[in-house]
Amino acid sequence: MKKVTLWRRLAAVTVIVLQVFLSLPCNTREAEASCRHPYVQDVQTKAPTCTAKGERQSICGSCKQVLKTVEVAALGHNFVHDHTTEPTCGKGGEKVYKCSRCGTTRGESIPSTGAHNYSILVSNTATCTASGTKTMKCSVCGQTQVTNVSALGHNFVHDHTTEPTCGKAGEKVAKCSRCGTTRGESIQPTGAHKFTIEVSNTATCTAAGTKTTKCSVCGQTQATNVSALGHNYVLVHKTEPTCGKAGEIVSKCTRCAVTRGENIASTGAHKFALVNDTATCAAAGKKNYKCSVCGTTKSETSKALGHNFVFDHKTEPTCGKAGESVSKCSRCGTTRGESIAPTGAHKFTLVSDTATCAAAGKKTLKCSVCGTTKTETSKALGHNFVFDHKTEPTCGKAGESVSKCSKCGTTRGESIAPTGAHKFT
Repeated sequence: MKKVTLWRRLAAVTVIVLQVFLSLPCNTREAEASCRHPYVQDVQTKAPTCTAKGERQSICGSCKQVLKTVEVAALGHNFVHDHTTEPTCGKGGEKVYKCSRCGTTRGESIPSTGAHNYSILVSNTATCTASGTKTMKCSVCGQTQVTNVSALGHNFVHDHTTEPTCGKAGEKVAKCSRCGTTRGESIQPTGAHKFTIEVSNTATCTAAGTKTTKCSVCGQTQATNVSALGHNYVLVHKTEPTCGKAGEIVSKCTRCAVTRGENIASTGAHKFALVNDTATCAAAGKKNYKCSVCGTTKSETSKALGHNFVFDHKTEPTCGKAGESVSKCSRCGTTRGESIAPTGAHKFTLVSDTATCAAAGKKTLKCSVCGTTKTETSKALGHNFVFDHKTEPTCGKAGESVSKCSKCGTTRGESIAPTGAHKFT
């Protein structure tokens, strides 16, 4: 603000000077026309502001003539932050800037936050059967909001149970954990008595008895006739029947000791088992049997058994000799041989070959089965040349590629033409 006041004062002085100059008499103006303007002053005649242009003049210090007037551009505002009004939930804020020279202000809008920050102000608590309300207030903008809260409903949990009896229903009672309201569920009577024996006239194997029972739950009594138990026979001993004699099963009652016998008919048929058989593989004999029940014996003629041959060993056939498969009787040891024809074909393998790379020779072959040998003329093997070394050619001299036989060591050279061109440096 001090700078603005100073500029305004300078502008007022400049205006006064101009007025004095213009009021000079004519003879002074004539002097200006003849003045050479030896001394020129640059004077600001109008100070620029933020929005208005200023003016500067070049004035002769001798004759006071205005030689040149120059326009000075407006300064423009220099806005700096002044203060901020913060936004709230339902109202926008503003950031205010102020010009440091002329005090003009400019505002920038800040959008409202749009979200309330509610906290509970008043609450009318809901119960199990009645709804409630909840009043909330925004801690930012003060707006209030009322919300209905539905009735909570009962939260029943088991409280106690009255057990049912034979003729009376029971009840399962549940209680609300919030308000204490109870709810009962009926349990059907069991319908079945729990009888225990009060008096008993015990029945025997042959005579009936009675039994008086009482329900331990409701006290009801009931008399029941008990039939005679009947005998409970268990085996005491058994005489086995034989081929010509009946047997017997004797049982005894476990309660009254009465015994009972049951006849077992004779088997009527001997159970013969083979004692021995004198027949051999080649001759008939006699089979002797004995009854395992009564000991009666009998004999029957038996046929020769015949041999029971099983494999014993084998002699393999060769190229010129038959083989044999030998079987042996498992009872008497008699053997039987079956001839196996000779294979008829030798299995010759190379034993030696005297042929070289350049000369024919002789092959000696031997059968790996029977040892028979034979000889055959064999052709020369021929060299098997493989690369050995190389002499590189030069400009005026041929080179050579040398191969060597892998079997006999004979060498063979192949000429490589000279390159024919010097490489001078």
